[in-house]
Amino acid sequence: MPKGLLGLVLLAGFFFAVDIVAWHIGIFKTKLGNATLLANCASLLLAIYGIFLARKLPPPMQGAAILLAFAGAALLMGQSFEISPEHFEG
Repeated sequence: MPKGLLGLVLLAGFFFAVDIVAWHIGIFKTKLGNATLLANCASLLLAIYGIFLARKLPPPMQGAAILLAFAGAALLMGQSFEISPEHFEG
């Protein structure tokens, strides 16, 4: 493996490790459902980007999956999402 590629792989591994550590800190500072939802919001934000900013509609099956993902996020937020001073840090 070339040194440049090895450096990129190590850098990617470092950022992945930082992401996992930040997620675990979030779990300890808030509820598990909140930390998991916020950690996985990137895929939902990417769908919003693709639909509105890039003006590209997903195929029907993907559109249904996106709607189900948003519905699941709404259900999770409705049951466990709390904004309170004790959970705000997470």
